[in-house]
Amino acid sequence: MGITLVKEKNLLQIAKEDVLRFLREMNGDASRNSIYQEIGEKELAERAINELLHEGLLNVKDDKVALSKDGRKEAEKLYRIHSSLEEILKEFVDEPHKAAHSMEHVVTDVKGLRMLRGRTLPLSKLKRNEEARILTVLEKRPTLLSRLYGVGIIPGRKIRTITLARDFILVLIGLGNRVVSIDKDVAKKIVVVKEED
Repeated sequence: MGITLVKEKNLLQIAKEDVLRFLREMNGDASRNSIYQEIGEKELAERAINELLHEGLLNVKDDKVALSKDGRKEAEKLYRIHSSLEEILKEFVDEPHKAAHSMEHVVTDVKGLRMLRGRTLPLSKLKRNEEARILTVLEKRPTLLSRLYGVGIIPGRKIRTITLARDFILVLIGLGNRVVSIDKDVAKKIVVVKEED
């Protein structure tokens, strides 16, 4: 299909990527305080800045943090992925920028993302026996999101519709025989990618 998903990253790696992407959005430099606000946790943001500085991706002078030449290259890669995700997600959510934040750390192939345009849709729009791959789950409630992940509704996993009822959809998840019933309103928040014929 051309989309590559990576395994879960640790919090520090995510923060480092967020710092790089944020600096790219800010045209290459920003104050430490604005980075703290973006990351949401001062100590984590400071650890990310220090590691990126050590890796040669940042330059720091007083309160100003700026991308180095190598940092600009890395930040540009992350920004392209983020922008492509926003483009895909804008038809599903009111705030695609925020939604893209949740996915940009697991998607590595921007070319694959471009191939997805026109093939993404909510799970609720699949026809009976259609197969797709889960791209993202746009559910904000942590308890419901946790339940969905628990039954296998995870980005990157294959899913096939079995039964389409008025209020729910029965789906087969993955390569096994796990059948799950999903409420139609919840299915609208599960963005999938139709498999190519």
